[in-house]
Amino acid sequence: MFDLFLKVIPKALERAVKKSIFYLLGLFVNLNKKYPPGLPYKKILVLLPESALGDMLGKVALLTSLKASYTDAVLDVFVVRKNNKKVLEHNPLIRNIIFWETDRKYKLVYNLGLLWNGVKLRKEKYDLVVSPTSDNLRFAILARLAGSGRRTGFIDSSHKVKYADIFLSDAFDEKGMHFVEKHQKLAVYIAGERAKIKRPEMFLSKEEENYASSFWGKKGIMEQDILIGLHPLYGEYSERSYKADRFNKVINLMKEKNPALKFSIFWGPTEKAGMAELEKLALETGSFMIEDVDFRKLYALIKRLDLFICCNTGTSHLASMADVPVILLCDPKLFGFFDPWGKGGSVINTKTENCRDIEPGEIAEKAEKILTIDE
Repeated sequence: MFDLFLKVIPKALERAVKKSIFYLLGLFVNLNKKYPPGLPYKKILVLLPESALGDMLGKVALLTSLKASYTDAVLDVFVVRKNNKKVLEHNPLIRNIIFWETDRKYKLVYNLGLLWNGVKLRKEKYDLVVSPTSDNLRFAILARLAGSGRRTGFIDSSHKVKYADIFLSDAFDEKGMHFVEKHQKLAVYIAGERAKIKRPEMFLSKEEENYASSFWGKKGIMEQDILIGLHPLYGEYSERSYKADRFNKVINLMKEKNPALKFSIFWGPTEKAGMAELEKLALETGSFMIEDVDFRKLYALIKRLDLFICCNTGTSHLASMADVPVILLCDPKLFGFFDPWGKGGSVINTKTENCRDIEPGEIAEKAEKILTIDE
């Protein structure tokens, strides 16, 4: 009993000390201040922490909705990851993309540099700073340092330490919403009745548009053709995989009903382990293999598709951003807030934890229904 007491007490003290430090740091913040929705803002800064490619779909939905709601305001974005910056390139809604990247090997140097950026950003006198993350201490403090006016973001009641409570002026409770919806609702929370919800969008350069047009033209794809993209999954995510042999059956079933259908096979770094199988699939089914390109050109290619069938990968979110219907094959462990977003999005869940258990006929039937609706 005494041994148990000695084990429990130090942990409880550690938690209490940590929480006390956080709240002492936050004493200079005006906690729980109420801001009426719809206040006018002229200079807006959005802080984007390191985000996976798919997560950027939600962040872009916030940017497009904020700019639509505050058309006269200038919108700046602070990013720390190169791929996140690439998502925002050529976006006419953004005045400045403030990019800061440093070696994360030395955490102290990184943290101090990040905070120094907050001091520099404060000179811009932003009247609204948005930090769309509920569990990132660094960016909560950065928002406090950068914001000379209102500082807002998310609060998730499931987190033990609520950084938004400590360092932000106020926050919107995301309550487990879909990750696109919660970013749009954050814009509504800020803008009130003046809010205009917009879909996320990635803006392409003329070069990227021409690349996609040239690629599909060389493959003989005409405007009237129905083009379906497939993305099998290999590598470390074996339980999420729906591999080439299963997609082969899907293609054959769909072509039995409509021989004119065209198929294209998408792949990424994790699929290099199964490249021989993918090339065999393309040869046996008369499908096209996508070239090894960066995700912006990949997005340009996806925009031409009529349907995208895939496992849980970043390309599913690119397709959602491109307003292409998505059939997502996923295991029951995945949460609904990562489901495909937008037109015609659909999910086929496995009965076990292995996507291979999904019958090709179920996928073909679901695809046929979506394509019929779109006609």
